[in-house]
Amino acid sequence: MFANTHPIIDVTLPPPILIPEFYYVSIHLALLWLDHWAIRHMQPILGFIAIRTLLVLAHIAIPLTFASPSEMLSGSLVGMPWYTATYIVHFADKGLGFRESIVSVGGTLHVFQESPTEDHIRTQGLAKIARGVFKWAFMKTVIDPWLPDHFSQRLLALPYWSIESLWLTALIGIKVYLLMGLVDIGTGLLQSVMRVPMIDIFDSPILATSPRDFWSRRWNRIVHKVFHQQIFAQDKKMAGPSLAIRGLAVFLVSGLFHELTLMVLVRKMTLEQVLFFVIHGLAVLCQVKLGRRIRPTGWDRVCCIVLHFMFLTCTGRLFLASYLRPDLFVRILGL
Repeated sequence: MFANTHPIIDVTLPPPILIPEFYYVSIHLALLWLDHWAIRHMQPILGFIAIRTLLVLAHIAIPLTFASPSEMLSGSLVGMPWYTATYIVHFADKGLGFRESIVSVGGTLHVFQESPTEDHIRTQGLAKIARGVFKWAFMKTVIDPWLPDHFSQRLLALPYWSIESLWLTALIGIKVYLLMGLVDIGTGLLQSVMRVPMIDIFDSPILATSPRDFWSRRWNRIVHKVFHQQIFAQDKKMAGPSLAIRGLAVFLVSGLFHELTLMVLVRKMTLEQVLFFVIHGLAVLCQVKLGRRIRPTGWDRVCCIVLHFMFLTCTGRLFLASYLRPDLFVRILGL
């Protein structure tokens, strides 16, 4: 596995049923309504676990069975409905109506600020746009010139532990993060127009000092918020798995979700995503059990940042390979 580019397994799925974009979006919207209806009306009959299992299976089956002609739309409607559905189920369980649940989902993307002014919120939104533009410009002017033509296939042709492989993995990983500047631009535009403070999805993840710092505080803070509120922030007196088991389960679920995304987009299952996230979950668990809670400062912090970046580089190819093999960056983004 770590000596070459071959995946753990290589399962090819049958092609999906292509339907027009309007019908594809409509199916996903109807599924969100079904989530709410099922929790309100069927949970008392089927039970807590059974109804959620059925809803999860439905959310897996729909994108695997149907697809739109647009790969970007198909990929987007793997992630966004899951986030929305998670909170709709949560709010429906608390007795909110469907419309109230949808509005409350939007509220989860807001950031509480003490007595904010509209001008201050708008300025923050413009700053996010500027940050996104800077990331894009930095990618184009600094990172891209270092990448060879057909960098995806070049990386996959190299031995896993070769210096060039690790170098390209680091560059491509930075490029992927900088591509997320598009999200900064999008949230910044929404914040500037709607005058509503929006959550920053990333917090300088390249400056993370450890796996725990990376996943808990800096990378995809929206998903972290979901996991924290619905898995970790439970009453400690309640019976259930320990925090360590819950933490590993979160990483396993994240790996399976990324596998599902790739199965939707390229009709392949390789389990590379699962392996990547399990490795990182174990790293976080070891840090929690053995590491210090004190955040490093000064040169200690610099060394921790470098060591963590090396860890990301050594494991990053596991994550990237599934996306590079079918050239998804080129197919979807033209990059």
